[in-house]
Amino acid sequence: MKGHPKEGQPTNFKEKFLSGEKIHTIRGNYDLWKKRLDDVRDRKAILSIRQWEGKPYRSPQVEIAKITSTSCCGVQHISLWKPNENDIYWQINDRKTNVQLHDVAKNDGLDIEDFRRWFIPKKDVKYFYFEGAIIHFTPFRYWCYGENRIHERLDNRTNTEKP
Repeated sequence: MKGHPKEGQPTNFKEKFLSGEKIHTIRGNYDLWKKRLDDVRDRKAILSIRQWEGKPYRSPQVEIAKITSTSCCGVQHISLWKPNENDIYWQINDRKTNVQLHDVAKNDGLDIEDFRRWFIPKKDVKYFYFEGAIIHFTPFRYWCYGENRIHERLDNRTNTEKP
């Protein structure tokens, strides 16, 4: 990402994906990704996982894997916001969750500082809002308060509700 402290350094996306360290990715435009993954689930499409061969947006992409209806892929909605200079809040599927943000970062193949720099690029930004999709490559899903399904839980800490 332009302006990221690690701009130009290898991300090891392929290695993290293939090893199972990266079990999801986060992208903007939830509605688009929900439709795409519904099409995959309904056997109308496949999802091609790719990375840049060289410089992002200036080189060809190389396919790493294909996600099909049997791959247990899925999507969850995520909101991240910074209501003041010091705090970052988040919700998954528009609900409070007991998930630690550093666990979301880890499951995305990042440490917490890289995750924050990626989604909140400027440290001096006072207010910020991001809304998007967690695109799961495995059966893992985050558990959210009020959901009937039981998902894997990463810890017992809760975060603050959206203002």
